[in-house]
Amino acid sequence: MKTLPLLLVSLAALLCTSCQLFYKSHRPQWEEAEVECVSTKAMFEVTALALGKAGFPIGGGANPAKSTVLSGWSTSASPFKGRGYRDRAHVEFESIREGWYEVRVRVERETNESFRPLDEKYAKWEGAADNVEGARRVLEYINSLLRSTKY
Repeated sequence: MKTLPLLLVSLAALLCTSCQLFYKSHRPQWEEAEVECVSTKAMFEVTALALGKAGFPIGGGANPAKSTVLSGWSTSASPFKGRGYRDRAHVEFESIREGWYEVRVRVERETNESFRPLDEKYAKWEGAADNVEGARRVLEYINSLLRSTKY
């Protein structure tokens, strides 16, 4: 008789921990590169230009103290549930030696799971896998801008 309550408690604990198996979580996927640049200020300027070229709105997400830039959301609507999405770029960089920086780029993606996806007031944004191609594109813009100018 004592084993039945113990068995029920164990089963309940197992069910509670397995709920996390059904929760969708997406790990951030960063693209990285080492680039040559004369200063942190120039890195911020190049990053802003690269984000603009990649279609990301520049907002107030620059943090010079942490050497990070967070863009605004770039939205792509679709009339079908789950097909519309929005992307936001995260860029981090740090000086690794004189004149060289390590740059990390992540493009976060959310999909619109609303049954009325074209009406923004009903949007229901849910996290999705990162847009790795978008991160690579931003990183390539940074690389090409640095190579084509004397930053």
